[in-house]
Amino acid sequence: MVSRGARHFIFLSRSGTDKPEAAALADELQELARSKYTDLTVQVIRGDVSVRDDVGRAVSSAIKPIKGVVQAAMVLKVCIIALYPYKRLFTNSMCSNRTNCFQKCHSMTSTR
Repeated sequence: MVSRGARHFIFLSRSGTDKPEAAALADELQELARSKYTDLTVQVIRGDVSVRDDVGRAVSSAIKPIKGVVQAAMVLKVCIIALYPYKRLFTNSMCSNRTNCFQKCHSMTSTR
């Protein structure tokens, strides 16, 4: 994404950078900001995408207009997503919760 022009990242995560993978990603982006892309910013905000106030806090912290959202917090039973039954994808309580969260996020960011 950085190589395609993305410069301002906000990560909303329940665990923040407590997990090694999350800390490594934030560190990698911070290093890119120091060495190659001096206009790159990285914010890690502790919060839950299913909590409207947490999403609102993340959206309001944006220093530039939000041009894209990636919802990456989802676990499915081991299955290729293209083969996952459509009805189960959107009726599964976990998936429907994520869909509702994404709709909240969309409504909050579409006016910003």
